[in-house]
Amino acid sequence: MSSQDLISVFQLDQEKPNLGNPVSIRSHWLFKVFGWFTAIFWILIAVISVIAGSWETGLSFLAFSLLGVFLLLMARQSIIADQFKITIINPIVGRYEIRWQEITKVEFSRNLTVAVFHGSDKWLVMPMIVPFVSGSPQQMSRYLAESVLQYKIPVEFSSQPPRFHKNTRVGW
Repeated sequence: MSSQDLISVFQLDQEKPNLGNPVSIRSHWLFKVFGWFTAIFWILIAVISVIAGSWETGLSFLAFSLLGVFLLLMARQSIIADQFKITIINPIVGRYEIRWQEITKVEFSRNLTVAVFHGSDKWLVMPMIVPFVSGSPQQMSRYLAESVLQYKIPVEFSSQPPRFHKNTRVGW
């Protein structure tokens, strides 16, 4: 893929990109609302079941409240790109990042749903289609494409890009 193809796919200006301001996308605030609602609802049902004398049913309803806890954790995930690095923060699996200077190539899935930023014996897998987010996924895609052009990183397409990060975890 040439730089002209990247410009046309992401509808970029051919002038020098403005990469000074970081771009981020985060989970939508409705995840938190739905998570709290789910957790509280099932905890209340569990308490009512225990008061009614059914401990087993109450414990099973309490297990359903863990879905709300999961949603609350997922509500804290985000993707941040700035002039130095790309960071993916997920409270369940950790924090991953790769610096622009480490990237040797970018691999896109054929349908542009995943971008893999390869470095020396490492890679960062980033979803390009992220539903239910606050921030602009289009702005993030444009920022990444402009950065790839600025750093002159080779771009490839693959039908089976890696699905998991490798050697990019920096903490929780």
